[in-house]
Amino acid sequence: MGVTGTNGKSTTTKFIQLSLLSKIQRTIACGNIGLPIGDVIKKTNDNDIFVVEASSFQLDKVDTLKFNISILLNISKDHIDWHGSFKNYKDSKIKIFSNQDKNCFSIICIDDNSCKKIALNFNKRFSSKLIKISTKQKIKDGIYLEYQKEGILIVNKLSNEKIFFDYNMIMFTKVKHNFENFLAAYAVNFLLKKNEKQFKNSLKKLFSLEHRLELVGNLKNIFFYNDSKATNIESSRNALNSFKNIYWILGGRKKLGGLDGIDSSLKNVEYAFSFGQAGKEFKEYLIKKGIKSVCFNKLESVLLAAVKKALKEKGNINIIFSPACSSFDQYKNFEQRGNKFKTLVNGIIKSAG
Repeated sequence: MGVTGTNGKSTTTKFIQLSLLSKIQRTIACGNIGLPIGDVIKKTNDNDIFVVEASSFQLDKVDTLKFNISILLNISKDHIDWHGSFKNYKDSKIKIFSNQDKNCFSIICIDDNSCKKIALNFNKRFSSKLIKISTKQKIKDGIYLEYQKEGILIVNKLSNEKIFFDYNMIMFTKVKHNFENFLAAYAVNFLLKKNEKQFKNSLKKLFSLEHRLELVGNLKNIFFYNDSKATNIESSRNALNSFKNIYWILGGRKKLGGLDGIDSSLKNVEYAFSFGQAGKEFKEYLIKKGIKSVCFNKLESVLLAAVKKALKEKGNINIIFSPACSSFDQYKNFEQRGNKFKTLVNGIIKSAG
């Protein structure tokens, strides 16, 4: 099976792999998540299940690869500098469905307009069976979530089933945008005929991935979150929509459009601390939007400034490192950038006490 989307690919790939692990059948996560699919195939047998994280770059070159189950999570503007246009980027994403036949399944989350349009016209272009999922709306012929006081309810209109999950069972999700990844994992389990008990038992194995709103630690009234994987504006919007009392650390090498589209997600941001190549531009942008902001060149400097100011606050503060930029101005990749943030945070906590 293949998993693509602008955000959430790695988490969904891992959720699916862990939810399907068993003693009688191997489930292997590969592709963009780290293990090259070509290397993995050489060491496997016909009974193995492959969960392939597929990026737009990889899908752009797809000619014959066929997935039994394909998953499209979401589409927002990203990597336009490489693809040349948003249309080209979208076209590369939907190539995940191109070689499927009538015996295959395609899962599309219709929570954003681009994916909704793809689902609407799906049967005109592709041969596989479409399964629509949503975390935001009810679907008469699909699978959706309902949010309740004590937990979430998955409503499966394809099987006329309802499955309730207490929030204590799904602590690994932490933030709302992970429900999209969770719902996609459920849909795969449903298609593979795993029952409710099997799926619920598998939840004990699930966890959030590193650098994705990862709680690093806390110091007095401050909680530190590492979201270095947020290399685009949509990822950072998800982070900002998930917390209150936010000190936002952002910056790096900006993507096309910069912070355009962030306005509706700024209501919980108390202060912004920008750094790197885009630091000054981001500071000026956010000040115009009414957000108090400062700018430094290095991550070390913005983090120290944020901590110093947060310690003076009476209530709890969430310091969210969600850059909304690529890392390539100062770091090799988002992992190196995230590890640097965690090292700095752990050093601050250790020196304080």
